[in-house]
Amino acid sequence: SRLWKVETIGDAFMLAAGLGTDDDDDDDNGGKALVIGSMRRDAEKASCAMAAVSFGKAVLDEASNHLMPNGKQCQIRAGVHTGD
Repeated sequence: SRLWKVETIGDAFMLAAGLGTDDDDDDDNGGKALVIGSMRRDAEKASCAMAAVSFGKAVLDEASNHLMPNGKQCQIRAGVHTGD
């Protein structure tokens, strides 16, 4: 899954995952093609969500390995929103 840096707002870093994965299927092969396409999109969405969560966990782990100039451990917060 691709991850995109959307913007930095103050000390917040915004990341997006799964952009452009809802491409419409142009196939007109009946219901079976629609079901398979829907299942594929659901799997892609789950994969994108996992990529975003994995990134957040990796950032938290990395931050814990660093000390701030004042000698305290670097502490950050991370959150995930699915858009649903």
